Amino acid sequence: MNPLLIPSPSTGKAHGLRPRIEFLPLKRRNKEIGNLTKKRQRSNRFRRRTNNNDASPHLVVNLSSSPLSQAETSLLSKGLKFCPTPPEVEQIALSQDLSTFYRGIRLKEFFLDEPPSDPEPFYRKSTWTPAKNRVPSLETQEQGNRSDIIIKPANKGSAVVVMDRQQYIDKAMKHLNNRSHYALLDSDPTCNFSLQIQSTLNDMKEHKHLSEKAHKFLSPTNAKPARFYLLPKIHKPGNPGRPILSGNGSPTENISLFVDYHIKPLVSRAPSYIHDTPDFLRKLNDIKDQIPETALIGTLDVSSLYANIPHDEGIQASREALTASVHSSPPISDIKSLMSHVLTKKQLHFHGSALPTDIRHSNGHPDGSFIRLSLHDQAGTADETHFLDVTVQKKPNGITTTLYTKPTDTHQYLHSSSCHPRHCKTGIAYSQALRLRRICSEDPDFSFHTRNLQKHLCARGHGARAVQLAINKVRSLPRSEVLKPKSNKKTTDRIPLVTTFHPNLPPLRKILCDNHHILHTSDRLQQAVPDTPF
Repeated sequence: MNPLLIPSPSTGKAHGLRPRIEFLPLKRRNKEIGNLTKKRQRSNRFRRRTNNNDASPHLVVNLSSSPLSQAETSLLSKGLKFCPTPPEVEQIALSQDLSTFYRGIRLKEFFLDEPPSDPEPFYRKSTWTPAKNRVPSLETQEQGNRSDIIIKPANKGSAVVVMDRQQYIDKAMKHLNNRSHYALLDSDPTCNFSLQIQSTLNDMKEHKHLSEKAHKFLSPTNAKPARFYLLPKIHKPGNPGRPILSGNGSPTENISLFVDYHIKPLVSRAPSYIHDTPDFLRKLNDIKDQIPETALIGTLDVSSLYANIPHDEGIQASREALTASVHSSPPISDIKSLMSHVLTKKQLHFHGSALPTDIRHSNGHPDGSFIRLSLHDQAGTADETHFLDVTVQKKPNGITTTLYTKPTDTHQYLHSSSCHPRHCKTGIAYSQALRLRRICSEDPDFSFHTRNLQKHLCARGHGARAVQLAINKVRSLPRSEVLKPKSNKKTTDRIPLVTTFHPNLPPLRKILCDNHHILHTSDRLQQAVPDTPF
């Protein structure tokens, strides 16, 4: 068992300047962790009063015939990302996280003398751990369930949707009964699909087009059918469902990652590619002075785009794009074969039925396009349109932009009482205000939407003063600065300690920093772990 670095209680201080370190087995480690996890109590005088009656009827959309109790509605109104605070730290989980952290240090030391090399993008993660006692200093210092309803997030707008189970099944079967795209099968073809994919991978390995690690990673193991589910579109009449196919564990899961890895760079090279809202705003800013007064602005939407792309034509288009990019390895013919497997071997399970499907995957925003039409000598104008979360307006002084939200948007931000790290909650106001600063080209629009933002966040339990401070901080930033693309994040070789958050966790970061000098008593560990973990 790995020890835990814990200051000894005999020093008389929780964290002295030079505390004596005890190295404990797992059983005693859990006990010491429990001693360090003291509840942080605050006086009622300074405790923020929260509004317990925050179950707005717009936050929970009950489409089912079963009424929800007040407690159920109150819980669901906090959002599907809300985490209730456990009464105690899960000490077993924390010990497992610490063991993973210690393994990272051992691996860094074990491979210290290996020459640096770029890791392969496709490989199965190993669970091997170097033997102990290689470096002495490292070893000595170290709601109730309900079956009658289905709860899903809304496709757009962040609301929580409650549906009758049978109603949900009926909506799903309406999609699956479309025999143009789905067919009911007599047996599960998962094993046959896995064998066909494996044969292609074996050929690639035999011709030296795949490394041993990549071949092992891509090979389907214990595969299972994909799972079909719906996200309700409450912003449309009749609340239709958006079909989603979860391919986790399916035969094509890993080869789809391989195909995506090689064709994804091609997408950003397309002239029509829009990465996200900031990218769209930058492109719009570049052409805003080129739009004539007679121009009409609008958007195009493609109905059932994925299902209407013929497989052969889609594969051929990808092949031509790869050829134009001077792609060399692996051969384009191999990528074409794997792409064919991804598109044609997508069987799914729903409500006990196995069906094949031809749902496609894509990148960027292929189902919508922003267009600019220049029309002359025609009556009528189109002065406003919506694209992504932006409203584009044509005014006498030029093109302006402001925020667009769907009428069904519930603004269900993370609740302030959710068991998340503090910075995750305090950063919401700043990040959302920064988003508004980018989108709103005129200050009056920015002021209007930030007032609404403050109202929505306060309704979720966030402090009005903290929200206002974040908004004022963003208000001082020039819009031209916040529209600039972010620089690439710097990579780091530091070892992270990842654990499940709890407000009563001991100060792990301080403990690690205070005792990091112990690792540096070994020359090898000083080279392997020069910086403090994070």
